Amino acid sequence: MKFVLSFLIAIVSPLFCFSALGEVAKDTKKVVAKENDSVAIQFSDLPKLLKEKSGNVKAAQMNISANEERTGHLTRSFLPQIYGSIGQENYKVESRSSKYQGYWNVGASLNLYRGGKDQLISEISDKQLNLSKTEFALSFSQGLLLAQSTYWEIVALEKVIELRKEELKNNHENFLSAKRRAGAGISTNADAVQFELNKSKIDLEIEQIHLKVDQSKSRLAAILAIEASHKLIVGDDFPKEMPVTSVELNLEEQLDLKSMRTAQVVESLKAKHEGRWWTPQLDLYASYGIPALSDDEAIALLNEKEAVLGIKLSIDLGKGLASQSEASAKRFEAKGLEFKADQKEREVLLLDKELRRGIDVSTRLLVENEKSVAKAQDLLKLTQSEYARGLKNGPDLLGAVRQYYETLERSIDLNYNIMKLHADLQSLTTKEEGY
Repeated sequence: MKFVLSFLIAIVSPLFCFSALGEVAKDTKKVVAKENDSVAIQFSDLPKLLKEKSGNVKAAQMNISANEERTGHLTRSFLPQIYGSIGQENYKVESRSSKYQGYWNVGASLNLYRGGKDQLISEISDKQLNLSKTEFALSFSQGLLLAQSTYWEIVALEKVIELRKEELKNNHENFLSAKRRAGAGISTNADAVQFELNKSKIDLEIEQIHLKVDQSKSRLAAILAIEASHKLIVGDDFPKEMPVTSVELNLEEQLDLKSMRTAQVVESLKAKHEGRWWTPQLDLYASYGIPALSDDEAIALLNEKEAVLGIKLSIDLGKGLASQSEASAKRFEAKGLEFKADQKEREVLLLDKELRRGIDVSTRLLVENEKSVAKAQDLLKLTQSEYARGLKNGPDLLGAVRQYYETLERSIDLNYNIMKLHADLQSLTTKEEGY
């Protein structure tokens, strides 16, 4: 019997091992596949991805929800506060024996007047909700600006890489032409060496730009909360027709200013609330039950129920000095926010002017540079033709090549600059309703 069991175990064990190894291999493939996933992103996808994935945006949304829960204080302050208690206690006076008896009580109190402090608390809650909504829009706007700027940076860098590869191909053709000239005895081998050195330079630049692309994609992935193991693929090119700067700046709706102005109002309301420490509190109260021995021994011993209905006026004089100091502090904070908002307004007006002028100048320069590209291309073709006929030397050809590709790269830089300026202007001028 033992022999049979040992035989079966010897046969079945390898099968389980192979099965387990197979499952591990499948899981490994899944992990590798997941880590190597590619995520294609279009420029139009950025707002949706940011809203769905960004931790900063989600946190701002949670802040709105939290402040929504705090609203409605004025209504709640006039609802009756109902309470109840029940218990047992051992009561002893020194000259008498101890007594052990239960008690119970139910009651309610109703706020009639608190000097307008409830109204102020309600207004503060409403303003804080408005502030959280503005801060959500501001957080989204800042995140979108960063994502858009990084996105266009990736587009520009990848286009420069394509340009360098094209230049590398052109450099190889010139190298072969130099070798043919040297073989024909028209020139020495110096030109060929020069083009070889230029190839090394271009290869190095391509590697450096690849590193910048990887860094920019990592930043974009972090902004959009995309797994670092995923490979980002940017699918857009610069638009053929540039966006129109038709949105005008509205200082009342500008998000930075609106946030500061609302925060200023909140602090002013808090100062008013603290400054009303002296206003009396008027409450209506009622209770019914058997009191505890320690509260009313005579009635408790008779086990009789007592009913109470009354009205109470109270003033907390102990908070006077502290509340007055806090009210003064809040007024100073509100004034500080007013100064900051005034300064920010001047900065916003200046930035709006600079961005619009920057877009106009860059757009004009782009048009002029396109004309220079055509001229540089003609010069390159002419120089290549003359070089082949022995009328130009290596440095002349290399200079024409560099001038042509530098002009092309300038167009890329200007396109990137225009798109970034548009993103900056959009972030500056977009209203809260836009988010």
